[in-house]
Amino acid sequence: MQTFKIVLTVPSTHTEEALSAIGTVGGGQFDQTYDFCAFVMRGEGRFRPLIGSHPKVGKMGQIAQVIEDRIEVTVTSETLPVVIEAIRRVHPYEVPVIDVYPLLNLTQ
Repeated sequence: MQTFKIVLTVPSTHTEEALSAIGTVGGGQFDQTYDFCAFVMRGEGRFRPLIGSHPKVGKMGQIAQVIEDRIEVTVTSETLPVVIEAIRRVHPYEVPVIDVYPLLNLTQ
């Protein structure tokens, strides 16, 4: 079974909701011995909404700075689609950035 790492950023006001949604559908689970595993690191996100966007944060044409948390979790190929769906359901941004990286299995 293929393993992936999902990396996303979310405003710090929504971190717990995102972590809960991810963990509830099986993201961050290792074998049958751990679940809800994640790495979280705080930083600053920057962006500028342009014409045609519908920002929930920031103003059109102005650079916005938001305190965000970077969340990293591992998922299996089986849980990848439902974890991405859960993230999109709770993420407050119009277009959340979700990075997905395949992982090598170095334990075999």
